Amino acid sequence: MIGSIMKKDIFRVLSTNLIKTFVTLITAFFIPTVLSVEQYGYYKLFSLYVSYVGVSHLGFCDGIFLKYGGKEFECIDKRQLASEQKTFFFYEIILTIAVTLIGTYKKDLIIILFGLTFLPSTLINFYANLYQAIGDFQQYSRIYKINSILMLVLNAILVFFIKGDKGIYYACLNVFINYLVFLFSYLRFNKVNSIKNGRCSFQILINPIKSGFLLMLGNLSYILFSSIDKWFVKGSMGMQYFAYYSFAVQLLSIMNMFINPIGLTFYSYMSKYREREFEYLLKTRIISILFLMLSGVFAIKFVVIHFIEKYAEAIPVIEVLFLAQIFLLLNTAIYVNLFKVYKMQKRYFFNLVIVIGISIALNVLLFMIMGRSMMSFAVATLVSMVIWSWCNLKSFPYLKLKKAVLCFGAFCIVFYWLANSFDNVVCGGIVYYVGWGIGLRVFMKECFGNYLGKIWEIKEKVLDKL
Repeated sequence: MIGSIMKKDIFRVLSTNLIKTFVTLITAFFIPTVLSVEQYGYYKLFSLYVSYVGVSHLGFCDGIFLKYGGKEFECIDKRQLASEQKTFFFYEIILTIAVTLIGTYKKDLIIILFGLTFLPSTLINFYANLYQAIGDFQQYSRIYKINSILMLVLNAILVFFIKGDKGIYYACLNVFINYLVFLFSYLRFNKVNSIKNGRCSFQILINPIKSGFLLMLGNLSYILFSSIDKWFVKGSMGMQYFAYYSFAVQLLSIMNMFINPIGLTFYSYMSKYREREFEYLLKTRIISILFLMLSGVFAIKFVVIHFIEKYAEAIPVIEVLFLAQIFLLLNTAIYVNLFKVYKMQKRYFFNLVIVIGISIALNVLLFMIMGRSMMSFAVATLVSMVIWSWCNLKSFPYLKLKKAVLCFGAFCIVFYWLANSFDNVVCGGIVYYVGWGIGLRVFMKECFGNYLGKIWEIKEKVLDKL
């Protein structure tokens, strides 16, 4: 019963990401073809700044997430919720005005646009966190469906019809879309839920911040941890190589849009059931899925080689970062959710601080050893992600993998590097896919049987319709 409901919620959120797939294709493949390498780097620099906007709420959204996690919406005090919304709204307006004025004074358009993203981005985060906490994935999905549709249509117009050749055009468009999505979310949330006007209070602002501040620091640390390599590339190798590296990182979003819906739904169910056996099962299942998704790197390499040749220099980096993404997504889907479920924010933050220090040291050390190369930062990222997984496992020792699952992972990694050594990426992709299937059959027979059963079930349904 639990499994069927959870699958329904996963597919509901995943359906949103099907739309986002096309947005990702435009962002990852078409925008780089329209922009010069330097202009693409300029656009990705704006995106890097925007990734830190979440710091502005100081943990308020995380506090809301923790406060309402696992609760039914009918049991929530609507007057209190209205006050939290109103207080947070005015707080973010003040920050938006302040940063925008700083950007205007400095005559820096990136800072101005960065400031303008504060209000819409954080309020959207407020609604999304609330919906995710209470398990209302229909409303959660609706927010991001609207965002994805707008991104798809307007970016497509800018790329294919207007043919905008400046990175700042796409940055301005992102800000505009954020405000449209925020306006939709705000009006719908208050109308559908009959939210009345609340009151503003400093205490109302402080209470969620107190409970969510450590989690926000953890999230900030996570963002810093996952972007350290980009800062190093930007600082040591200039805008051109920053563009190459950012292009490789952007392609990782293809994996994210399939795994993130799973991680998002996990939190609600982990909060309700808190069963160790259930959590271990989730971990092993997602490991099998993550290694399957590594096969996507071969399709991406094919597209880059044949259609975006000017970014071919990024291919070795793409191969390493895709493998690093396996460990990153395992952490975010399983461990980060568990830290939230068991209110272990201090431990989560402590682990990240340690790994950030290690990551900085690795980036410097490998840059010195391997020379002026993007690969040094990519390898440092991979090693850092593995170390982070090990640190998090120490907090949940009952999730230690059995030997068979470890052998499956090692087997897939060996086949991954073997397949990437092929000059023909199509052959490489086939080799890896076969290797994944063999590994699953040999080391994870139960999981293999479940997947095979699902395939036969789908086949029967198709045949019945025919």
